[in-house]
Amino acid sequence: MFVTAQEVYDVMQELRKTQQQTVPTEQTQQEENQKDMILYFAAERSVDMVKAYCAIENVPEVLKGVCVSIGLLLYDTENYEQRQQQGSLKSMRQGNVTVTYEQVQERFEKDKKKILEGFSEELNQFRVMKW
Repeated sequence: MFVTAQEVYDVMQELRKTQQQTVPTEQTQQEENQKDMILYFAAERSVDMVKAYCAIENVPEVLKGVCVSIGLLLYDTENYEQRQQQGSLKSMRQGNVTVTYEQVQERFEKDKKKILEGFSEELNQFRVMKW
């Protein structure tokens, strides 16, 4: 069996629902649908990242948990719900006051590499050589 983005999304959605407060919020159905689309994108992206890292066409069933974890990390670290993303502080100088912020794209690439490095032990078992 192979893992699909839909299966990863279903698990992520269940986990997200269990983490949500039981107190009803004033969110509209449109906002909830938007979050679901973003969650599906993160699930799809996690499966694609695993495929690319391992150089495989289909993700084995045993990596389903890894895909779910990566998807949730992508969803959380990217702050997809947040419309205004600011870069993090890259460098700071006190003499003549210089402050440099890291670009959002730069930060995303670093975060993506860190996420994959965190799962390299599990993923390396399925990694194949590219030709």
